[in-house]
Amino acid sequence: MALNHNISAGGMLIAVSTQLEADAPVRVNFQMPPGDATQHIIEGRVLRIEENRDDPEGIWPYRVAVVFDEVDQELVPFLERAAQHLAQLD
Repeated sequence: MALNHNISAGGMLIAVSTQLEADAPVRVNFQMPPGDATQHIIEGRVLRIEENRDDPEGIWPYRVAVVFDEVDQELVPFLERAAQHLAQLD
């Protein structure tokens, strides 16, 4: 189980409860857009791991940067719309 901090077509930053090893293979399973029944399963590897300064003693004490093995082209339109929406909020 993990909590997403950010995502791009090439990877994501997640908060996790267990420390992982750099370069370890991972499989990420998530829904996008939120609430959609479509499951995206993407394989990748741990690029780096660091302490989560926002939650050092809590349920998510680590942050893990994951790089995807391949870009999921189905995600690109959702990510572009999300970026446009966030830009409008500034």
